Amino acid sequence: MTPNNIKDFRAGLSDALKAHGLSRRKLRPQVQPGWEVPSEGAIKPQYFPHEIRHPWGFNLTGVIAIEVLEFRSWLDANYPSADQGIFRSTFVGWHLGNDRDFDFLAASGEDVPISEWVERVKVRLERIPTSLDELVQAYHLQSETIRGLASVSNQPAWDFLLDWLPKRHTSMPIPWPPGLVR
Repeated sequence: MTPNNIKDFRAGLSDALKAHGLSRRKLRPQVQPGWEVPSEGAIKPQYFPHEIRHPWGFNLTGVIAIEVLEFRSWLDANYPSADQGIFRSTFVGWHLGNDRDFDFLAASGEDVPISEWVERVKVRLERIPTSLDELVQAYHLQSETIRGLASVSNQPAWDFLLDWLPKRHTSMPIPWPPGLVR
């Protein structure tokens, strides 16, 4: 694919995501739809693309995020959206610009290997555990399957989840992003 503009680039990406079996799904009303691999698991990994047009070419980046469905149900039942702190959009996310394996750049006029890029994102999503027990085990083992999602910047979310996990309840205060105090 050789896009002429950002509209062509986005359309090509959407076509490639669909061709690789990903579907767009909105997990929560206040969060944009993300692309996911079909799964029946309790953990929903999603990809939120960010397509960029530079003077020199095109860049594909975005966020890989996970949602823990049971945890989200508990949050929604106990806290209004505005009071959900760092959990307001998803459980945790990781910007692919920070990931060494996702340096997706193409110069203007060159073929954009969009299918190859999408396949790499799909594999990344498929490797994320889809059960809560497996996800927690991957976190404890610092597994490559959740690289970035288990980073130090996401530690407050994981600490909260681990406190919540045994009784499916916690009295810990909801963590807020740095600089925001509630």
